[in-house]
Amino acid sequence: MKFPGEAAARIARSLLDVGPATASDLADRLGLTATAIRRPLSALLDADFVVASDRAPYGPAPAPRRGRPSQVFSLTAAGRSAFNEASDDLALELLRFVDRTQGRSGVEAFATERAGRLVQRIGAPGGSPSAASIQAMAQTLSDAGYAATVDVAGDDARTVQLCQHSCP
Repeated sequence: MKFPGEAAARIARSLLDVGPATASDLADRLGLTATAIRRPLSALLDADFVVASDRAPYGPAPAPRRGRPSQVFSLTAAGRSAFNEASDDLALELLRFVDRTQGRSGVEAFATERAGRLVQRIGAPGGSPSAASIQAMAQTLSDAGYAATVDVAGDDARTVQLCQHSCP
């Protein structure tokens, strides 16, 4: 990793694993104060590892609030590549190789088998999912390398969004 300091590396790892967040959210996640987050976050912005916007690049829109809107920070492509994780490149290279040597049917067979293994671990869908089963699904996906989270997607707590943050 080439991040400007340990705190910056922890912030970047949180953004990679959990997804975009405000400075306050990051402070809560990492057990720090918002003030302690500001300097390493500024260093990440200056190094173009992180970008700030009024809204997360994906997921539900935040509920409107009074006052100045909080900035949401997310990793840039440079921030992701600073982790030196070649798994994305390896996965894409493998899929391209299978496509070249086995054809589209080989890629589809691989995807079907992988999805089948995930369904076995998670359980087949049926009926209305409970909050516990959705959290269990997110944990299973995270254990499989997808850095999955569950977010409330609407004004009511009955609508949720399952997000996968670490897919190529």
